Amino acid sequence: MLGLIVVGLVWGVTNYLLDPAHKAGPAFLPDWVRNVLHWRFALPFLANQLGSLLFYWQLGRTPLRLAVPLTNSLAFVVPLLLDWRRAGRRTYIGAALVLAGVVLCLES
Repeated sequence: MLGLIVVGLVWGVTNYLLDPAHKAGPAFLPDWVRNVLHWRFALPFLANQLGSLLFYWQLGRTPLRLAVPLTNSLAFVVPLLLDWRRAGRRTYIGAALVLAGVVLCLES
């Protein structure tokens, strides 16, 4: 379970940090190439992919019914906590409902 929590945290933080607005290189290159060339996109993307490898490794050790809700809900809530000033009351209510649903899934 600890590995899945780490995956959810890594995915949440890297999703928050991934910013495709940072483009480097000539304009004639495709957007994905320009994104890969800029460190502000490339480093979080690499960390996100390493989190994915850890997730697939954890799937062999944890039931799927527990792994998916836990990691995906954390990946949803962590960016909300990182950008808490922009979030409104309804967003926090929705995040609380998501977490309550995950607790119900894990307890059943």
